[in-house]
Amino acid sequence: MKLEKQKSALLRIRSFFHARFTHMQTGLPLSNILLRDLGCPSPTKREWKISVTDIWNISCKFQPQLGASSVQDKWKLFQADDDVSVQDTKEAVKDYWDVVLHLKSVEEINRYPSLQLVTL
Repeated sequence: MKLEKQKSALLRIRSFFHARFTHMQTGLPLSNILLRDLGCPSPTKREWKISVTDIWNISCKFQPQLGASSVQDKWKLFQADDDVSVQDTKEAVKDYWDVVLHLKSVEEINRYPSLQLVTL
């Protein structure tokens, strides 16, 4: 391929990637708060204070019948629970939540039934 054709092809490729990047910046919902909040159930974000607000937003959007306040209260209890740690599973997030959602209280009932509907 001649040098001029190579330069022309490279300029067209560059133009294509620039147009795609610009479209992604303006066309994708990267500033959507709900999409950001959906990362809340990640085990690594359990300790974050903002996760309380995130779980409230998720609950309002997807499970309004639960009452966002009760879900938020259970989330705060979950954050303070010493029986739960990020090391509980080395597998996927789903496996982590399987462990957490099967934890029993003293009365032998599930500790976090309302979180099950929001996190899965």
